[in-house]
Order: sequence, then structure tokens, then C-alpha cells
Amino acid sequence: MIKRTLTITLGTLLCFNCAQAGATLPGLDFLQISQGARATALGEAFTPLADDFNAVYHNPAGLGFIIRPEFQSTYTTLPGDMYMGSGGYLHPFPAGTLAIHTLSFGGTAITRIQDGALSDTFSPGSMASGLSFGFKVSDTFALGAAAKSVSDALDTDFKASLMLFDAGFLLRSKSESFSMGYCAQNLGTSEFSYSGSLVKVKTPLTHKFGFNFKADLPEQSSVINFIFQADKTEFQPVSYSAAIEHWGADILALRIGYKFLTDENSTKELDTLAGLRAGIGIHIRGIGVDYAYQPVATVGEVHRVSFVMKFVGWKVKPKYFDSFMKADPYIFSPNNDGMKDSTFFLPEVPQLTTLTLWKISIIDSNNIIVKTLSGQETLPKIINWDGKNDFGGFVSEGNYSAELYIEADGKRSQTEKAALNIDLTPAVLATSISNKTISPNSDGLEDDTTFYFTITDNNYIERWQVAIINSKGKTVKAFKSVDDSYGLTSINKELYWNGKDDVYGENVPNGDYKIQLTVYDVAGNKSSEDQYVTMFIPTKVEIREVVKEVVKKQEFQGLKISLSSEVLFDRGKKSMKPEAYTQLDKAIETLQTYPEYKVLIEGHTDISESKQNNVELSSSRAWNVYSYLVKKGIAKERLAVKGWGALKPIFPNTTRAGRMKNRRVEIVITKEKMALPVKSETATPETENTPQTQDNTPPAEEAQPQEAPKQAPSE
Repeated sequence: MIKRTLTITLGTLLCFNCAQAGATLPGLDFLQISQGARATALGEAFTPLADDFNAVYHNPAGLGFIIRPEFQSTYTTLPGDMYMGSGGYLHPFPAGTLAIHTLSFGGTAITRIQDGALSDTFSPGSMASGLSFGFKVSDTFALGAAAKSVSDALDTDFKASLMLFDAGFLLRSKSESFSMGYCAQNLGTSEFSYSGSLVKVKTPLTHKFGFNFKADLPEQSSVINFIFQADKTEFQPVSYSAAIEHWGADILALRIGYKFLTDENSTKELDTLAGLRAGIGIHIRGIGVDYAYQPVATVGEVHRVSFVMKFVGWKVKPKYFDSFMKADPYIFSPNNDGMKDSTFFLPEVPQLTTLTLWKISIIDSNNIIVKTLSGQETLPKIINWDGKNDFGGFVSEGNYSAELYIEADGKRSQTEKAALNIDLTPAVLATSISNKTISPNSDGLEDDTTFYFTITDNNYIERWQVAIINSKGKTVKAFKSVDDSYGLTSINKELYWNGKDDVYGENVPNGDYKIQLTVYDVAGNKSSEDQYVTMFIPTKVEIREVVKEVVKKQEFQGLKISLSSEVLFDRGKKSMKPEAYTQLDKAIETLQTYPEYKVLIEGHTDISESKQNNVELSSSRAWNVYSYLVKKGIAKERLAVKGWGALKPIFPNTTRAGRMKNRRVEIVITKEKMALPVKSETATPETENTPQTQDNTPPAEEAQPQEAPKQAPSE
């Protein structure tokens, strides 16, 4: 009677797990009953997910990814007045996460009747308590193990106790969109015997393997898990599970799963609903309740309720060590021009024994990681970044930052963010030049030129150079920046050039020259702008012809004597130079040869000054010549004066030589005779003396040029 009652009780228990049960069952079947309402509602497919306390029953490796403490308690009602309770607490540490857990299985008491009378009662029960530990090997991979003490009592004298172990791994992508897990359960003792029995019983060695795909839909505030898993218990066929879990706003969870039966006996005894699992969960601020429902054919139903508490305000505080990283250069231009196309990260860390992981994250101004550089085992002394993102394209211009994360010797380190700036815009230039033609011959006109330039940059200017380049592309003169220009965002400069080169210190040959400004900013961006200047120095022979000779020429007006202003006057002056008198005396000799003819004195200039200034200067010079001729005995009745300014050039004013020839005083012996004979124009002793001071004020009414008579004197 006792044995029959016990058999009925165990049969009721095992009907619950008949999805995996065959004709012959291994011992310790209560270890195969799913724990946790959430995991059960997912068709018991939790090995590849393992992201909460239920990992201790399905894959302890998942503990390695949990960073906050959790508490869970589950109560399960089984057919035949049987029940199960389980629960525990997990706590993260820097090295990993440790969990303590227990489960118990029991039911109504068994009554023993002997010889028609009540003998005693006995309550069969089973228990498993243990510790689990999981730790991360890297950001994406974790290992875990569990040790549990198992006891099983089928009768007062029919008991067993032993130690069993679980082990597993979990691989998870960085984005957590995919994970893969494996767990081996009930390792250790392969068989055992109950006290008072010689029969050997097998432990339920189980292998679980599965995949999880996570869809994160932030716009809908939803997260969906798609889970697939296969289980294989010794002496039992493989079973397969599939499940879907939907989280809304991280508060409400809906779950449904199905466990596919492959055992022929089970499929005959159970209907298709026996593989169904479903559930719901509500979690608010770390506190939640999960429920799972499972039909067990005609035997009844199984209900599970779990109370969950997650300490959301607390997370593991790992041990840290100090480290530092700088970027050099921190401003650069990844544009493949060969100048500062990349930057170099220089980490500074203490001596490390075992380096697990290093990772440099490059973050844009919106706090988005655009590039990750990582490695294991060895941290390079210099790490290069070429300005490309994780997709292989160049990042855009702007401000960035970089931080280094290290896991080594069971500790972690994260550097402060190192500033980065990607500058792809070259400096803006503006240039001008004072004289586009120079003639450095110390005559006071266009002896040099001044080159003006302005530089502005978004960051700051590293260096500049101004090169004067001849027609063959050779630099004859160079001006370079000095230290006081470095670090400025704006520069205004003017450079003076007198036509001399850097090699010999002599004037460069006549010709066209390019003045080229080249600028590099701190990011290596190059910009340039050009101006052009013409070098022209007339030959000395040509100058002598202009300034030394007195030219006499017969024209339609009469006999014209042309004297260069270079001989008579200083540049821009109206007072005659001492050496001018010699040339004027030669002209007087010619005038005295034709005493009966009228004379015109005409002053001319180039276009260097304004029209008004040129007329005034040419007139004053002509009147000074007039004064000298009168003092030397030329009758003033013969003389007429006119200042033409630049109105009558004899050569183009576009060249220096032409302008020199246009600066002149012309004495014209006209073809018109005087009405009355003049007195003798022989010089007196008084007039032979050179005047010391000239009267530069002309008479009130200036004489006008006269029309030419029909007859003219000839030389």
C-alpha cells in the first residue's frame, strides 16, 4: 500500500514534465522542471537570452552581463497538489556577478496504513541550493558556472544527496541585437543510489543551445525578442522551443512560446496544447510581477508567479586605475593632400600584467560614436586614426572627442575625453600691391613696391611665405613668417621689396615677376594667392642721351631747341640746378644768331602728378628759363612763355624712359620776325653773372604761343 501511494504521487509529479519524459526516466526529475515565470512563458527557451535572475537556472554565463543586484521569488502550482518554490539574490562585483539560489519541491503528505490501521505520514520533498558566478571575458563574451547541493527524499529511508554543477557561455553582439548561448546542466556525478537501495539512478545530464534575435524599436518604445533553442537530456530525445517576447515602454511584457515534442510516447499521450507556454509581466521602476501558464493535457494546468525586484539605482562599481591619452595633432585635415591627414593617439598607462581589452571611441558633437578602434592583449604605444568612420567614409568637419577604455588585471580605466578638431577649410587670403612696375635706380620714382596681404583662419595660422618668382619659376626673393605669427587667427602684413634678390643682393633683371603668398593653417590646409610686378630699369646709355644733350631740330614752327628737365631741374622742383646754365648758354648762342625772330619758351611734364600741378610746374619752369634768358641779354620783347603740363607728350608715358623724355623745356625760334629791330643782345658784365636766386613768379599775363610765319631761319 505504501509503495503504491508513493508511486501515484511521483507519477503525478512526472506527468508535469512528460514533454521530455520517456518510458524510462532518469532520477532527480524535479531538476528538469522550469523555474521562473518569465523563462517558462518563453517555452523554457532562455539559454541564449539569460539577462536576469533566471540565468541561474538556464545559463549562468548571463550573469556576467548583469550590472545591478536582483532578487526573485517564484511559486509554482503543479497537478496533484504538488508545488515548487524557488528564488535567490544576485550581486554584481567588479570581477563578475555572484548569485545564491535555492528551489524546493513538495506536495501533500503520504499516509501509511499497516494492518488496517494508520501507521504514520510522510511528506516527500526535494531541494537544490547553490551558488552561481558569471563574468565577462570581453564586451561580447561571458562565461559562467554553478555549483548546487541536491537532496531527494522519496521516503523516510529512501533518500539521496549529491553535488552537481552547471557551466555555460553566452556570446552577445555589441548592439545586443544577436546572442547565442550554451549550457550544460547537472554535471559531476553521473549516477547515484538512494539510501537503502542498491539500484543505480542516472542524473539528468542536459545540454541546451539556442539563438536570440532582438529588435529594438525606439520610435514605438518597443523591444522584441525572437528565441530558438534545442535541449537534449540523457536517455531522452531532443526537444525544440521557439518563443516571442514583446516589451512595451519597458513596462508591459507579453510572452508566448512553444515546446515541440519529438518523443513518440509523449505525442501519443498529450494533446498539442501541452507544448504551449504563455505569460505576461508588469515591471515599474525595477519592481515587477511575471506570470506563466502551461496546460498539461488532461492532468491539469501549471501556474507560475514570480516576484522580481531590481535595484535600479545601484550598479557595480569596478576598480579603476589611472590612465591618460592625448591626440597629436588634435587639429588635422583628413583630405589626402599629404599634410596632417591623420592624428595619432598616445596612451599613457601603468605597467599592466594582463590586458583584456582596449578601446578608443571617437565621438562627434552630438555624442554619437563614429569610429571605434580596439584590440586585445597588447596596447600600442601609438594608434593612428585617418579620419574615417566605421563605414569607411571620411567624417565631416567639426569638433570631436576621443576616450580610451581599458580592462586589465581585473581593473578598468577610462581616460578623460581628448579634444579633436577636423578642419577642412583653408585660410582666406586678400592681397594687393602698391606699384605694378618698379625701377630701382635711386631716382625717387617707383624705386620699390609694397606687397599687402591679410590672412584669416577658423583655427589659427601655422606659417606663411611670400616668394618672388621669375619667368623660369625660380624664387629670387623670399619672405617667411617668424615665430610671432604662429597661433594667430588673423594676420595683416605689408612687405617692402626694392628689386634686389636674396643671393647677390643686386637688382633682378628686367622682366615680369610673380609675388606668391602661400599659407598653411594649423590643420595643414594650404591656400595661395598671386600678384604680379614688372621690373624695368632703363639702360644708362639711353638715359645719357636724354639728360645730357641739347637737341636742336627744324620743325614747322621754326627751329626748336629741346632741353631735358633732368638737366635743368631737380625732380619735382621749379628752381634751376647750377649745371643748367651751361646748357642754357648754348641755347642763347643760337638765339643770338637769329636776333630778329620771336621766341617761344614752352614747359612740358609727364603724367606723374595731377593735371593742375603739371600745368603749374611746367609754367614755372618756363618762366625761370625766361628770366635767365632776359638776364643774359635776350630782349624780353622777343620772348613768349607757355606751360603745357602733360598735354603734348613726345613719347608714351607708359614707360619710365618715355616719361623722362616728356619732362622737358623747349625754346622755339619762330618764323615770325620782330616789328622793330632790337638792341644788341651781347651780354654785359652784369648779365654775365649767374643769378643766385630766381624769381619763380611769372608776369601777371602769360604770353601765348604765336602762329608761325611763312619764312623760317635755318640752322
